[in-house]
Amino acid sequence: MNEPTIDPRARLWLGYDAFILRQVPFALGLGVLGLVAIAIADTDTRSGSKLLLAGFILIAAALAYCAYAWHRRTTPGGNGVLLAEEGIVYRLSKKQEHFIPWDEVIAIEPADRSRIPTFSRGPRIAPGAVAVVVSKSFYDRHIHVEWAIMRGPYWHLFFIDQGERVQLVLHHDMMSITPEALRAELFARWLAFSRHPNARLPATPWPEPAHWLPPEARQALARIVPSRIVRRWMMAVCAMAMLPAIYHWHWFAVRLTDGVPPEGSREYYLRDLIDKAGVPTCVSGGAVRTIQRAEVAYASTPSCTRTVRRSATTSRWLPAYEADIWCMAELRLKPAAPAVAVFELAVETHRWGFDPKRQHTLRVFVARAPAPEVARAKLAAFGACREK
Repeated sequence: MNEPTIDPRARLWLGYDAFILRQVPFALGLGVLGLVAIAIADTDTRSGSKLLLAGFILIAAALAYCAYAWHRRTTPGGNGVLLAEEGIVYRLSKKQEHFIPWDEVIAIEPADRSRIPTFSRGPRIAPGAVAVVVSKSFYDRHIHVEWAIMRGPYWHLFFIDQGERVQLVLHHDMMSITPEALRAELFARWLAFSRHPNARLPATPWPEPAHWLPPEARQALARIVPSRIVRRWMMAVCAMAMLPAIYHWHWFAVRLTDGVPPEGSREYYLRDLIDKAGVPTCVSGGAVRTIQRAEVAYASTPSCTRTVRRSATTSRWLPAYEADIWCMAELRLKPAAPAVAVFELAVETHRWGFDPKRQHTLRVFVARAPAPEVARAKLAAFGACREK
């Protein structure tokens, strides 16, 4: 297949709109996060009202960014690079537009990424980026801005000082063009219109950009994921696989927050239950009855099991879950009869505060004595109570 020919006299505009469009998925992700916040917000509490407001703010910000990206995509102009017969128009902002004639171009070469500190934060120069080289005197006369505040924090990513010459980096990753195509467009116009002696020199091989993967690994990865369409399809599949986790987010929250309490707390819940309502206990003979404090000589540390079940109530549009915790403890009744007690630990939500509009939420464990029939079924399931 023949490669498409390049017309050097054609004007080519390369806007930085591709960078803005690539951030749209992140904006949509913020919008989804805002929907989740609205779905789980409890408007009866102050924190729930704040979460609801944050959800609406995230959705509004996502919609505003998508509208801005669409406006930049459909409206001509903006920041970018114009390749013309006269030279290069380098527009960084509305107030910073620089013109570089082809006669002032010394060379076209890879951007010098080694001069960018590795510990610096923020944007970087992508591998394979192309740079147009001009003299330091031309840069000082026509491009350089004295005030650092006018240059901005990322000036060093667009203009790299190399002593007697300066590289003007063209970030292909911010444009809708590959580095190979950008390089071909630049060379076609430089060789056709420049009167600089370097434009008449024999072409030198373009060095391969450094990569963190060895060539063998890159070739294997290219065979597994051969095209950009397949990579995007795989990303979409991964995003779809995350939807069930988002839908059942409350299950994960209960698993993380409502765990089995420590031994000291379990002993306290058992003692409190025995002192107040009594605890259902399987005594000798397989009978189940409620034991009070006066009948207990010794109580061991309860052992508990936890399961997460779906609650009968729902949290807005998403399902709600709750922890189902059951505990057993060995008792020694007076005078010396062994027994096994069972009780439930339920998680309750309490709201408190002086101002009804600013209530605080507190989740606590509460020990509950089950009905004798439920206690017998639980003890039988645990294999701790058999009728004789």
